[in-house]
Amino acid sequence: MAFGNQQLTDGPLPQQFIDDLRLQANIVQVVQDYVPLKRAGRTYKGLCPFHSEKTPSFHVDPEKGFFHCFGCNVGGDVFKFLELHEKVGFQDAVRMLAQKFGVSLPETEEDEEGRSDARLRESLLKVHEQAAAFFREALAKVRPASAPGSSSRNGT
Repeated sequence: MAFGNQQLTDGPLPQQFIDDLRLQANIVQVVQDYVPLKRAGRTYKGLCPFHSEKTPSFHVDPEKGFFHCFGCNVGGDVFKFLELHEKVGFQDAVRMLAQKFGVSLPETEEDEEGRSDARLRESLLKVHEQAAAFFREALAKVRPASAPGSSSRNGT
């Protein structure tokens, strides 16, 4: 896979590299490439790029390095924003961010087993995210009256 002139590997990236890149990346700068933001105290706000709205409910906190939309409940760090907005996996989001901030990717020794492990991790992460979204939606639909011990079926 290649972005620009830089050849990128498909192997897993070291966690230390990912953590350093997260600290180096300015989430406001990244989000502003996609969404106009206005300063609101110590955070920034704008219209959410993930759902239609007329009143800004999308907030970016540069100190904590995350975004959150109070309208659709989507949130995460700079990598998650790129994953959702660009519809790419985590590894590709890391690579895109590294390119944007001029950070060279560490050399990784790849073998078939390493690539297979990376694909498996990516697949499991996507399944986990889908399951979390399903259960979050299901729990949002549950009414407090249907909570255990609150029904009149138990004879009280």
